[in-house]
Amino acid sequence: MAYFHDLTMNEIGSVTEINVNTVKSRTAKAKVLLKQILLEGSGGHGKSVNGSKGSDAQGRIG
Repeated sequence: MAYFHDLTMNEIGSVTEINVNTVKSRTAKAKVLLKQILLEGSGGHGKSVNGSKGSDAQGRIG
């Protein structure tokens, strides 16, 4: 909704009847998952969805 309909987080919260903080946290989680999926599709670089490849938040490889 933010990207395709140019709505603010507050507007999305109103339309969906969800707390604006919930909208923000769900958007942030979705961006992380999308990044992981896109990185996996580009040759397996980065952390996988199940966390088995790449580095963790502290930069450790695991």
